[in-house]
Amino acid sequence: MALPTSRATLGQVDRFLLYGLYGFTLVAVAGFGVFGLNPELLGRWPGLAPFYVRSFSFFARLHVLLTALVIVVYLARRVGLKWVPAALVVYALSLLSETLGTTYGLPFGSYRYTALLGEKWFGRVPYLIPLSWFVMAVPCFALAYKTFPERRWFGRVLLATYLLVVWDLSLDPAMSYLTSYWTWEEKGLYYGMPLINLAGWALTGLGIMIALELMRSTRWAVMLDARWMTAFYGAVLLMPLGMLAAAGLWGAVGATLGALALAWGIIRRGRRRLAALGRSATSGEQAAQFENDPSRFFARHARSFAFAARFFPSSFRREVVLLYGFCRLTDDLIDAAERTVSPELLHERFKLWQQCVQDAYDGRPSRLRWLDELMQRSRASGLPWVVVQALLDGVRSDIGPVRLRSYPELDHYAYCVGSTVGLWMCYLMGITEPNLLKRAEALGRAMQYTNIVRDVGEDLLRNRIYLPAERLAAYGLDEATLRQMQQTGILNPAYPMLLEEIMQRAEHDYAAAWEAVPALPSRMREAIAVALELYQGIHRALRRNSYNNLTRRAYISMIEKSALALHALWRLHGFPKLKSALT
Repeated sequence: MALPTSRATLGQVDRFLLYGLYGFTLVAVAGFGVFGLNPELLGRWPGLAPFYVRSFSFFARLHVLLTALVIVVYLARRVGLKWVPAALVVYALSLLSETLGTTYGLPFGSYRYTALLGEKWFGRVPYLIPLSWFVMAVPCFALAYKTFPERRWFGRVLLATYLLVVWDLSLDPAMSYLTSYWTWEEKGLYYGMPLINLAGWALTGLGIMIALELMRSTRWAVMLDARWMTAFYGAVLLMPLGMLAAAGLWGAVGATLGALALAWGIIRRGRRRLAALGRSATSGEQAAQFENDPSRFFARHARSFAFAARFFPSSFRREVVLLYGFCRLTDDLIDAAERTVSPELLHERFKLWQQCVQDAYDGRPSRLRWLDELMQRSRASGLPWVVVQALLDGVRSDIGPVRLRSYPELDHYAYCVGSTVGLWMCYLMGITEPNLLKRAEALGRAMQYTNIVRDVGEDLLRNRIYLPAERLAAYGLDEATLRQMQQTGILNPAYPMLLEEIMQRAEHDYAAAWEAVPALPSRMREAIAVALELYQGIHRALRRNSYNNLTRRAYISMIEKSALALHALWRLHGFPKLKSALT
């Protein structure tokens, strides 16, 4: 799994993109206010006259291209290329609508584009116009999704469309009344714009947003930062709004800001509702126990990991406890409710929890103090959101029956729910070296493999089978065989061989992780070494149980844990240093 390892976090790069866009926009608006509205000033600087002639075309085209570049870079960093099909569809739909408008006068009214925006499709629609639709459709859709992430898809579509229309309240007066990027054949009431244009924008926007819904663009929109999208929307809106303010068209400025205030009120109300629902998603008995006394909850539930965590310095244990609580309570959202709640409702509840988590990561209070504390410490450490997202995706994949076909699928699952925890711990410890992060991935994957071979019986009762179907078949086993063995308590002779194969894969990762332990910060080595040894001890306990993980659980006693911890310290320090390590 690829992971950004640069010390420059995603947030820093994202802010740089916005700073550049706002800087360019302010320069362009200032230039318009000084020279665009007062061309007589060119008499003082005649050398600027040639540039002035080209400036209206230059700044408009560059603004569209720059906003497109910023949103594309942001999307690529956040979600890879998942947005590309949506971009193509938005471009095509908006091109169709604009072509109909410039040809037949529907749905916007009769208008035509001048040459200022460059080359045109079919001699009618500039290439840049559909691109600008996509540029603004993304933040509108993302902000609407952040407001209504549950099944209120119709509310999402309406809000996204409304945000798009708000943009035109300033765009059209700036681009067709103050300047002449397009012209209307019939003058309308709103600064020369016919009111049917707003209906055309609403209809086109509605079609675009419904298309994004049908393409399930919410699957990648959930990974977008709401604050960044708000700032980007503002940056795009600032160009026409700034031009209107510079020209003193306060009616258009007031109409835009008034409509924007209404949208902002809807968004704020929706986000408050989501925050309450997100908190209620983890409002069970265990969540209350963790909220009241995180350390006691950790000691009671973490078992082997809590034992190993004693070897962390006291200054770091708080982070360990918070991270464990987050993982445990996120798991419990599904595990504690899956027998009484439908998978569909579980998905909806999990979306609300994910939104609550992302709000906390982005710095918006969730009213869960421990969650806010964990996320702010994690973000300050440089932890990329993609790590948190992968962990949430892995847990969410446990909803409903689970069947894995191959080792690659198992490795992906182990990365999501195991390796991400190792990476998270590294960032909290201040570790960002690529090689150490790679070993942390290996350790997390190995621990998840160990959890899987330990919990086959419990998972089978939950209708989850993580043992790859291809490997089961290779040993002449299948789901029916597993259930039969669980019912009778008699193991198929091939079953232990399959478990050994999986444990050997884990052992290989444990060995790779051990090699990196001496390179860890000195105050962190012992806890990691002990945790590693304890998890390997689960393999020995499973063998001691004759590989029966279907009706029995591999358990390590406190005496065994102490012995394994001593062995880990011996491996780490060597016998001469062991005595000092224990005193």
